[in-house]
Amino acid sequence: LARTAVEQSWISFQFLPKELRAMRELALLAVQQDWKAFQHMGKDLKSDKELALVAVKQSGSALELVSDSLQADREVAHAAVQQDWAALQFVSNSLKSDEALVLQAVKANGFALKFAAEDLKCREVLVQAAQQQQFAALEVAVHPRHYEADGLDFEFWKSFSEDSGIKGRLKPVVPVGELDGRCLSRQTNRALSKSSTTRVTSKGL
Repeated sequence: LARTAVEQSWISFQFLPKELRAMRELALLAVQQDWKAFQHMGKDLKSDKELALVAVKQSGSALELVSDSLQADREVAHAAVQQDWAALQFVSNSLKSDEALVLQAVKANGFALKFAAEDLKCREVLVQAAQQQQFAALEVAVHPRHYEADGLDFEFWKSFSEDSGIKGRLKPVVPVGELDGRCLSRQTNRALSKSSTTRVTSKGL
């Protein structure tokens, strides 16, 4: 009876008893009709990769409903971002540091850069892609430190600096006092890492 009801309309699924909504067969029937059925599934089914893929391929927003482990799954995240660039906001923190995934989203909409990890908001290839989509998306980018030392395009970054008359277009770099490595040059990060190692070693002595 429950199967027949769900086959006729996925909406019936949300009114089924909890134990029936935990049945994978019924959940699959429902989510194949509409991704919103995913929110009514039993907790264990929200970790089911196949069900999640069915949902996110219909709407990237469904990524918000899946388990934490699936939000960190590259295949599920890719499918969600491919369907809707804004789904990048729901991927795990580890995947927000995935340049390829972020680039995929940014190529669809420049403002996707706002959902990237902080250290990617100054990555030249991503900023360029964001600029090509929407120039205004530069407001979510961050100017890198020591770009010459990293071999970045001086003219590219200079074009968005305060000297070019676009004051405030890019966010300022992270204050030196924080020393957290965000958007610092590779050279600077190595120096900080070495300094940190030295302090630890000295304490050990």
